[in-house]
Amino acid sequence: MNTFRIIAISLFLSALFPACQEDIQRPENISKELLQHRLDMLVQRSLETYEQYPPIREKIYRSRSGFWTLRFAEESDWCSGFYPGILWQLYGYSSKEPLMIAAKAYTSFLQKEALKSDSHDIGFKINSSYGQAWKIRKEQEFKLTLIQAARSLSKRYDARMQAIKSWDYNPGHYQYPVIIDNLMNLELLFEASRLSNEPSFYRLARSHVETSLKHHFREDFSSYHLVNLDSMSGELLGKETNQGVSDESAWARGQAWGLYGMTLAYRYTRDSSYLRQAEGIADFFFNHPNLPEDFIPYWDFDAPDIPEAPRDVSAGVITASALFELATYSNNREEYLNWGDQVLLSLESSQYQASRLPFFLDKSTGNMPIEEEIEVPIVYADYYYVEALIRRLKFFP
Repeated sequence: MNTFRIIAISLFLSALFPACQEDIQRPENISKELLQHRLDMLVQRSLETYEQYPPIREKIYRSRSGFWTLRFAEESDWCSGFYPGILWQLYGYSSKEPLMIAAKAYTSFLQKEALKSDSHDIGFKINSSYGQAWKIRKEQEFKLTLIQAARSLSKRYDARMQAIKSWDYNPGHYQYPVIIDNLMNLELLFEASRLSNEPSFYRLARSHVETSLKHHFREDFSSYHLVNLDSMSGELLGKETNQGVSDESAWARGQAWGLYGMTLAYRYTRDSSYLRQAEGIADFFFNHPNLPEDFIPYWDFDAPDIPEAPRDVSAGVITASALFELATYSNNREEYLNWGDQVLLSLESSQYQASRLPFFLDKSTGNMPIEEEIEVPIVYADYYYVEALIRRLKFFP
């Protein structure tokens, strides 16, 4: 889609969508009523989006740049599953039929992605869409698509590496790259193993977790973004942090992926070492001296221009969602609930609420080193925001 077309569509949408940011301040405490109010608002905003602009394949929302320009995700984009996943979650919460209609439409656009093995991000694409669909409506089509996607993802596993390959590009520099984000895609394998009774999916996922645990994490529980393995022997060749300040820095979203990934690995395996790792990552994140008082992190904990450095709301809300699950397993339940609550309370501020449809949150940073999507609304922040709100609501009677 060319730039002119994107801008033209964005102008049209902006004319349709009035500014809808609430004039709000940060509340003092999380309550059931506050969570329900926020979710009700997100349901209403999503209904308005659907009514004004029905689902079209070429317009899966990804991000917004400034006031005018919307960025859309193609089906192959790693972000393509998040918007349908948002709709499924809000439909599960509200039972509003238009949200289910829209969710089904957007989800159907991605079905062919389940057949592809050219990207480790098939987990993000299919598990965020079809996975949420299966949780809400146990339709056989959703289950079969999840299992097919797991088969496709498993083709990227190499027994010599004991890991799933992340990127296929730049072979002159990388032999067998594995990124911390890849932990998130393992949920597809774990879940498909449960649904299909195919133990191979479970074994591959477990093996990948072990390799990541061995190579990605530092002694202080922070993580590198990427490890490069020798494609013949599986030996470690190098470690990098591509989307951070430097190889040795703590890229905020990378820490969030690590926390969430180790928590979901514990969910499916009950391996205590995974639980300890998740607890260590949480402690690193929330006790870091460069974490702002409002708990919304800078894009990298080691950014040289703190406190003027861009924030990354997505890293904060991914972490909050992970904490609400981790709290159900850990003896540190109250501490993790409090940390997650502080993130959600800060996101109630108008500073972080997106001012225009279809997005919910502002101030996420996608890829700072290449100056892409800096402090803007990004769809995956909204996805984990809805998930975090729903997860936290379940703690109330």
